[in-house]
Amino acid sequence: MSFLGFGKKKEETILVLDIGSASVGGAVVRISSENEPQILAVSRVPVNFLWDINFQAFWRCARNSLKKTLEHLAKNSSGRPDKILCVFSSPWFISQTRIISLKKDE
Repeated sequence: MSFLGFGKKKEETILVLDIGSASVGGAVVRISSENEPQILAVSRVPVNFLWDINFQAFWRCARNSLKKTLEHLAKNSSGRPDKILCVFSSPWFISQTRIISLKKDE
């Protein structure tokens, strides 16, 4: 099975993140060439609503929601993901597709 170019290995674990203005969501999915995709963990944390418009405070709240989402996913799934798919909603998105490849020796 191939999902956005994923699935070339026999089995891959993918972290899917959805970062928006109201919440940060995430899921850990195992994709196998022989079986249906399996959802290992899911989390969605709201971004605190702020009455005053202050980008620094909004950024801090969004970062905190991302941290809580990642902590929950790490606690409820095992191992490291092979790939990460991150989807940005308004106000974070860029209207062009970008592919970032990072390789570390760790």
